[in-house]
Amino acid sequence: MNRLRKFYFLWVSAYILPIVACLTIMACGDRAVKDRRANPVFTNIDDGIKTDPQNGIPYATTFQVPVTGLTASDFCFGFGQINTNFCMKSGPNGCEAYGAHLGQDSCVAKTPVGTEVVAPADGIVRVTTDVKFSGYGADSSSNPEYKGCVEILEHEFPNGQRFITLLGHVKCESGVAYDPVAKKGNPKVGTIVKRGQYLGHVGHYWHGKDQSVDWHHLHWAMLMGSFSASSYTASALAPYVRGYAPKSEFGYDPITKAFTHPEWVDPLVILAANGDPAVQASADVKRHPS
Repeated sequence: MNRLRKFYFLWVSAYILPIVACLTIMACGDRAVKDRRANPVFTNIDDGIKTDPQNGIPYATTFQVPVTGLTASDFCFGFGQINTNFCMKSGPNGCEAYGAHLGQDSCVAKTPVGTEVVAPADGIVRVTTDVKFSGYGADSSSNPEYKGCVEILEHEFPNGQRFITLLGHVKCESGVAYDPVAKKGNPKVGTIVKRGQYLGHVGHYWHGKDQSVDWHHLHWAMLMGSFSASSYTASALAPYVRGYAPKSEFGYDPITKAFTHPEWVDPLVILAANGDPAVQASADVKRHPS
C-alpha cells in the first residue's frame, strides 16, 4: 500500500501538477495581455525611446526645436501669419485671400544651406526625401527647382493622441546611405528616431523666378491626428504637407491671443508646454524678412 501511495504521489507530481501550473500561467498571461491592452504601458525600444505597445509609435514626452543650435526665438515667420507671396484665392481685382502660415519658419539668416535638422521629439519616419512636393524648393512654379523635399514623423502623446511633424525645405538626400552619427543621408520610412537625432540638412529655397535670392529656412509644422496616407505619392501625401491655408480656416484664442486651427497647431505652443527646460527658450516670434 505504501508503495502504491508513493507511486501515486510521484505520478501526480510528474504529470498533473505541471499541467495545472501551465494552465494557471496561461490564464495569468492572458489576463496580463488584456490588462495591457486596456491600459497601455511604455515599452523600451532603444536609447530610452518608449512606444505604444499596440501600434509601435513612439511617445513624445519632451520637445526641442528641430534645427541644431537654434532656440524658439530663432523662428521668424509665425503660425497664422500672412504671406503675400502665396495667393489662396484670386478674384477680378487680384488676390482676395493670401495664405496664412500653418507652421513656423526658422530665420533665414540663421539657417544656411546644410544646417543640421534633427527630430523635435521621439517618433517614427513616415515620409522621407524620395518624394518631391511643389513649393518646397522654390516659391514660384516658373522656377525649375520649384519642387523640393520634406520629412514627416508620426508621434503619440502619452494620453494616446497621435500627431504628425512636418519638416519642410530639407535637402533631398534619400540616395545617400543614412548615418546619424556621421550626419549623412535621410532615414528611411519606418525608422524610429530619438529627439535630437540627426534627420537631414536645410536645403535650398530659391526666392524669385531667376533664383536671385537663396531664401533657405526650415518649415516646422504639427498636424493633429494619425498618418494614414493611401499611397506614397505626392497627391496622396498632399494633406500632410500643407504650408498655408485661407485665413478663414483659422480661429483666435481670446485668452492666449494666439491664432488657432482645427487641424494644425503652433509647434512653439507645444514646445512651451512640453519642452525640455535645458533646450527651451522664449517663444517670441519675429516677422519674416521682406
